[in-house]
Amino acid sequence: VDYSLVRTDIQFPLSVNRERKANAEGYCTPATTAVVQRLGERGDRVLAFLPRSKHDSFLAANRMTGFGTAHPLGEAVEALLLLADLELGVPSALRVVLRRRIAVHTSALLREEQRASEVAFDADVAIAMFATGTMAQGLNLPATAVVIGGTDIGYDDQANEQQKKDRARAQLLNAIGRAGRALVAPRSMAVVVPNK
Repeated sequence: VDYSLVRTDIQFPLSVNRERKANAEGYCTPATTAVVQRLGERGDRVLAFLPRSKHDSFLAANRMTGFGTAHPLGEAVEALLLLADLELGVPSALRVVLRRRIAVHTSALLREEQRASEVAFDADVAIAMFATGTMAQGLNLPATAVVIGGTDIGYDDQANEQQKKDRARAQLLNAIGRAGRALVAPRSMAVVVPNK
C-alpha cells in the first residue's frame, strides 16, 4: 500500500476556545464535508463514513451545497420515498438531500429510506453518500473515493481502551476497503480525517 501526504486548497472554518474543549462535532465533520464536496466536484463517487454518531451523516449532508441543480430521483427512488412518507406521516427529509445528489445511510432512517439512498448512489443519482461505519460491513456500493470523518467509533462505556482501539481499527480498515472495486476504478483513494 502506498501512502502520501498531499497539500490541498480545501478550506473550512476552524474555531479554538480557551477551555480546549471541542464541541461534540469538533472540526471533523466540517473538514469531511469540505473534502467530500471537492472530490465530488472533480468527478469521484464518494462514500463518506462518519462513525461517531448515526446523526452526523444528516448533519454533514445538510451542510453541503450539493452537486448542481435539483436532480430527478427516478421512479425507484421516488417509490421508496413515497413508502417512507406514508410510514412517517410527513415528507422524508432524505428527499431534500437526494435532490442535491447526496445520499445518507444510517440506522436512524427507515429501511425504505436506506434503500432509496442505496439505489440513488448505485444509479449515479447521488454522487456522495454519508453513512455510519456499520454500512461498511455489508453493502458493496461502487466508489472511487472513501472519506472517513473521524477515528472515534460510536459510544460504548462498557469497552476498555484496547477493545475500543481494536474495534475502531477494524471498522476503519473495512471502510477503506470500500474504495476501488473491480469494474469501477483501476485506482482509488481513501482519506482519513482524524478526530485529533
